[in-house]
Amino acid sequence: MKIPIELSIGETIDKLSIIKIKLEKIDKKDPRIKILDEEKKYIESCLNSKKIDFEKNQYWQELLEANRQLYEYEFRIRKNPDIAQHKIGIYLNDLRYVIKNKINSEYNSSIEVKLHENLACNTMDK
Repeated sequence: MKIPIELSIGETIDKLSIIKIKLEKIDKKDPRIKILDEEKKYIESCLNSKKIDFEKNQYWQELLEANRQLYEYEFRIRKNPDIAQHKIGIYLNDLRYVIKNKINSEYNSSIEVKLHENLACNTMDK
């Protein structure tokens, strides 16, 4: 189930840029690619219906690059257990992901896709 909600254009384009990065990084045989593709098409259709050409927006490439850097930074932190000062941020981001997916599961809505498997908060329910 999906619900229509009003989001700012910036939030919508940010979400689309994150999905694009996930699609670049994900193994093409991963079944979660279908979820990402569907979400990407839905967001693009919403933007197109409002005649918003996000790829021509002056900030699209800038946002895409910032999110790529953030993705890589978080990936490096996850791989290096010695970077303790950053773990709380990752924990909170992972916790946010888990909570959002619990809500999505409760409402039979789309599940957000994370490409990494080792969530910092994976012991939350234990």
